[in-house]
Amino acid sequence: MMTDDADIQSNLQMKPWEMEIIMLFNNFAGMVGFRKSVGTIYGYMFCKEEPTHLEQIMQHLGMSKGTVSQGLNFLKKTGAIRQIFVPGDRKEYFTPELSLKYLVRGFIRDQVEPQLQSGEERIKHLDTLIKEHSAEVDNTIKDRVKSLKNWQRQAKVLIPVLQKFLETTSKS
Repeated sequence: MMTDDADIQSNLQMKPWEMEIIMLFNNFAGMVGFRKSVGTIYGYMFCKEEPTHLEQIMQHLGMSKGTVSQGLNFLKKTGAIRQIFVPGDRKEYFTPELSLKYLVRGFIRDQVEPQLQSGEERIKHLDTLIKEHSAEVDNTIKDRVKSLKNWQRQAKVLIPVLQKFLETTSKS
């Protein structure tokens, strides 16, 4: 799987600005904890005027069918790409979502909210454990758990504010 500039540049014949765009998304994907190949695929599609299909992506990026298929499925699930119908062609074609509002909304829905839910459940369990073992738990841990509860509350308030902000400021 290609993950750095040298790997991609040695396998592709792309314009320098296309390479920079692809690497921008590749690096961003790694930064937020996604497979870098997902960023590479999105970056490639971002550069294309016409919808693309799996085989085109495989050929141009030098990636395996499995890597591209997994990447496309992840991008579809998060709303980062949309499937496009091409008359007379049975292949699945895709185009990137270009609206930051929708990209962030998909990221929040599929990545942040499940983590917040899981964290809330763990904090509740942690709270129960501390109550059950109160005599054994020192004040530092009790204070840190209070901090975790506060962070959880703040995140639950921040997410809707962020979504509202994107809705009011995004024009596309």
